[in-house]
Amino acid sequence: MLRKTSNGNIEVFYVDNLETKQLLDTERKKERFLKSMVITEVNKKNDLRLRQKMASDLRKIKIAKKEVLS
Repeated sequence: MLRKTSNGNIEVFYVDNLETKQLLDTERKKERFLKSMVITEVNKKNDLRLRQKMASDLRKIKIAKKEVLS
């Protein structure tokens, strides 16, 4: 599996099982979504609620990832 590091380099990363790969992929997908999310004035309340839910899901994924990797 290839992944981009925080400094922008691409590295080869091996995972032991499918669960770990799914957690890593889901985490990266949600992080990209949060970074690209735009809060509009028209739907501000709904957008903020969605952003809060995504952030909560991301925290749960990070906790699960730590348990799987340790």
